[in-house]
This record gives sequence, structure tokens and C-alpha cells, in this order.
Amino acid sequence: MLLKQWEPFAKFRRFDRGMDRVSGQTFRPFYTWPHYWSENGRVAIDVYRDADNLVVRAALPGVKPEDAEVTVADGILSIKGEAKFEKEIKEDEYLHREHGYGSFHRTVALPRGLDAEKAEAAYDNGILTVTIPRHEERKGRLLKINAKSAEENKS
Repeated sequence: MLLKQWEPFAKFRRFDRGMDRVSGQTFRPFYTWPHYWSENGRVAIDVYRDADNLVVRAALPGVKPEDAEVTVADGILSIKGEAKFEKEIKEDEYLHREHGYGSFHRTVALPRGLDAEKAEAAYDNGILTVTIPRHEERKGRLLKINAKSAEENKS
């Protein structure tokens, strides 16, 4: 005789998987609609810091440097601009489109202790890199550890 564990919600799980499958097939055409700069015209960014700087990297594919604007003021970094069509293609000629075109805008609240006056922006291969140095007094300093041997501690 084969014993089978009773699962009170097994039928509900099967029903739920079936509904997921039906809704996925129903709404699949809408998933291929063009996305403009991810959600709400926002640019994907990476923010990290090293010993001396805060670095913000933003992916701006298809954007010329002269079509982007970067400002740092009052603790806010703002990146905005526009990606333009290089060649106008009629909407009905597209089979599939994922690249975003149009205007974009992204703001990032910056931590305290940065020297916004010395911020620099560089653009290379579609990646905008904004480097903001930390104030000298905020960097801290490395302390040298003076170790005493056990014999010196006895005296």
C-alpha cells in the first residue's frame, strides 16, 4: 500500500499556476511594448564610493554628451537630457523595439561631506560617470598602530 501525504492546498496551488499561465499568455503582447528609459523616464544608475570620492555611473545609450545635462546643487545630483532618433522609422515598420527615445530625468540625493564645487563629469561609450570628491576633513585618516611586545608591557 502506498501512503500519500495529504496536502489540503494542492488544488489551490494547481489553480493558481493555471491562472498564472493564462494571464501570462493573455498579457504577453503588452510586455513587448517599448519601454522609455525604464519606468517614468528614469535612467539606471550605480552609486558607489571609494576612499576619496563618491561616484555615480549612469547608462545613457544613444545619447550624445551635448544632449545631456548634469547639475550638482543643494545635495542633489540631477541628470537630464534627451535621446533622439538618428533615423525616423515609421511605427508600423517595427517588429520589436526596446530602445528608449525621448527625454529622461533622474535625481539622486547625495550624502553630506561632499565637495560639489570639485565635481567632474566624464562620458565614455554611453556611460556617464560623475565623480564628487569628499571634503578633506571628512575623509578621516589612517592611524598607525604601535604594538608593544609582551616583554615591554611587563616593565
